[in-house]
Formats: sequence, C-alpha cells, structure tokens
Amino acid sequence: MLTRGQRDRVVAESGTSYVKLSCGVWVSRSAVTIQNESAFKENALQSGEYRTGFNYDVLAWKSDVFTAVNATYDGRILTLSFGMQTDVPSLDLPDGLSQTIFESVRSGKNGDTPYYAFTLKDDVKFEGYYVDYEDGELLFNLKKRKTIAQGDLPLLGITIMLDPGHGGEATGAIGPLGVDLAEKELNLINSLKLATRLEELGATVHLTRDTDKDISLQERVNMSRRVNPDLFISLHINSVAETTNATRIRGFTVWYRNPTSVDLARTMLDFMFMINPGTNRERNINHANYFVNRPQWSPTVLLEASFIINIDDFVWLIDPSEQDRMADATVEAILEYFSG
Repeated sequence: MLTRGQRDRVVAESGTSYVKLSCGVWVSRSAVTIQNESAFKENALQSGEYRTGFNYDVLAWKSDVFTAVNATYDGRILTLSFGMQTDVPSLDLPDGLSQTIFESVRSGKNGDTPYYAFTLKDDVKFEGYYVDYEDGELLFNLKKRKTIAQGDLPLLGITIMLDPGHGGEATGAIGPLGVDLAEKELNLINSLKLATRLEELGATVHLTRDTDKDISLQERVNMSRRVNPDLFISLHINSVAETTNATRIRGFTVWYRNPTSVDLARTMLDFMFMINPGTNRERNINHANYFVNRPQWSPTVLLEASFIINIDDFVWLIDPSEQDRMADATVEAILEYFSG
C-alpha cells in the first residue's frame, strides 16, 4: 500500500535492514529516507468524508502531508491504520451508511495506532483499494466491480492487463524440446491470442510484454499500478521437480493471494478446469504469495495452463487449436465474471 512520497514516524528498527512505521508496516530501510525533525506534525488528517462514485467510492481526508496508511482486508472487514495520527481521524459517513459499501464501522486504537474497521455489505462486489494524494487530500479509493455492456462490445470500458510469464533469459519451465517451445514462448502465444479476443469484445488490453524480453516481477507490478486495470491475469505453464513422476500429473490450476481475487479465481476454475481433458488436479483454487498476485488495487490471478514436463500435456499445450480453445474459455470466464 505504501507509495513514493508518503510520510510516517519510525517507531522501531530491525538491525539495519528494516524499520517499522507507526501505521504498523515494516519496510526495507533502503526504501525510506529518514529525517530528524524537532517538531513532527501529528493528526494531519482533517475533515474526512465519504464520496460515492460509479466505479469507485472514496474516503477523503484533507491533509497538507501525504501520510502513510496501512490497509488490510480479510474478505469481510477492511481495516485502515493511520500513521502520523495520535487520534482517530474524523470521518463523515452519509445517511447512516445507506449510501456506502459498508454495513458497519468501528474505530479505536491498536496500541498507539488509530484505526477504522469497516465491515462490507454482503452484496458489494469489492474489487480492491489503493491510496492517492491529490490537491491537498489523502484519497483512499474503494474499487467496485464493473459490469458488461449491452451489444456487440460487452467489455467496452473494461481494462485488462495480461502478464505473459518469464521472457528473455528467463525461459521458465522447460519441456521435452528444451529451450524450444519453453514456457516463456507458450505464455506469450497464449497471451496474444487472448488479447486479440478481448479487444474484439471492446476491452482495453495491456500486456506486460509482447515480445521475448525479460521483465522483472517488480516492473510487472509497477506496470499494473500505473494502468490500474480491472483485472490482472498472469499466464504461465506449470512444471514439477525432476524427482517427481511427471507422467501422473496433468492439467490446469489457478492461483490467487488476496480475498478480492477469490471470485475471479473461482470463475476461472469453473470455466477452465477441464479445458485440458487430461486434467487430474484437485478442483480447488490455490492460495500462494506469488509476487504478481500481491497488489491490492485489482483482482489478480495466476493461471497455470498445464504441465509442460508431462509429454501428453506438452502435446496439448503446443496444439494451436487447443490454444484457441483455452483463449475462448478464458474469455467466457471473464464475461461471466463481469456479469455477476
């Protein structure tokens, strides 16, 4: 959640590697600039209000400082912890919460850190959150799910970022042909086919790469933050350790990290689990702390098409007609997601 320019107090240190901010976040010591000030402004957030929008609602506080905010969401309760505050910042919530996405709200202090805890309404399609600072206001953006449009361009107004995994020197998983048709190449083929179909339906599509080049995980996340897409889908091909019997493991898996990505992960699984008829995986979404799945501003999933090291899966993966079927199934899953 932290971004360049935010300010907070350092309240603890772990050797020379990490510092803890008063909002509750541990960050790398190299990521911050520490200044010694004799008078550090407290309670910078003033006149908070809730603003209703079409795709975003916003919690806005006037402030002459871009203060740090630590946000956590467990699938039901969104908790904001505030740096540079000794008191809970004021917040005007309209009409007894009826015009908000919140069912209830409570506030208090966790040790010395003030917080708000918002319980979301059951019927809210909550997609993520991020913080901005504009024109003297701290803006905490609450993302709501868009819906498909009528007509021949149902994805018009929807932005999707596709992330072909690996690239360049990072070949990814290796199959029976070695570096020929390695994971990086199949990821790009599948991403380009999917992008074409999504654009034909009106979506704005961004790719983290459209050629065979190496892009760091951090830059992929940075690109996602700049675009702020409605969905982020990372496309991969699976593998197993050399000591594993690859003849017994086949098929599609989907991975997520954040609660805001659960609906997307489940929809992908429902539409794509048997896209490879040889799939023998458990029919469950998988939770893991993959780097590209960490951002909180967009629903994000990582799709593992099948196992490149299994010869039957490899034959399936390199078949252009099966690649087309997989792209079509992915589109159907996306359409269903935005129809819900």
